[in-house]
Amino acid sequence: MNGDRRTFGTRIFCSIIFKKNKARSEHIFVSGRLFCCVRIGGERMEIEMLQGKIHRATVTQAELDYVGSITVDTKLMEAAGICEYQKVQIADIDNGERFETYTIAGEAGSGKICLNGAAARCVSVGDKIIIMAYCACDSEEAKTHKPKVVFVDDENRPVRVTSYEKHGRLEDM
Repeated sequence: MNGDRRTFGTRIFCSIIFKKNKARSEHIFVSGRLFCCVRIGGERMEIEMLQGKIHRATVTQAELDYVGSITVDTKLMEAAGICEYQKVQIADIDNGERFETYTIAGEAGSGKICLNGAAARCVSVGDKIIIMAYCACDSEEAKTHKPKVVFVDDENRPVRVTSYEKHGRLEDM
């Protein structure tokens, strides 16, 4: 053990979960953080990593009478590398809600961020949210993976696109 209690706890957690399935876990460090890769029957499992996010977007609409999803300005989706119909996690900064849905492409340049269906109950118009999409990487890809991070102004126009380099620091800051 290297003295980091979180590292030790993660190793135990991985071992306990996958011992039951007769899987082997492998621990790797990526940017100073510990990740657990798992092999089941000789096949390598992948690590779920942040692919891209739109940071502090303002909710412009909430439509309860809709099938479901989040409608996002296409330019923002493209800048963050998020695809239409991709599963995303939403974190509402104002009320603490976290939930998952999928994206629908909105009009490019409109600044539209509209929560639809049941997700509309989780936000209020004007709330600041973070829209996060994830991707799967093997352990080698994870070592060099850098997500796209899109910062927006109050009208949901992109003001900066960057990627994370180290925990808590942005590449261009």
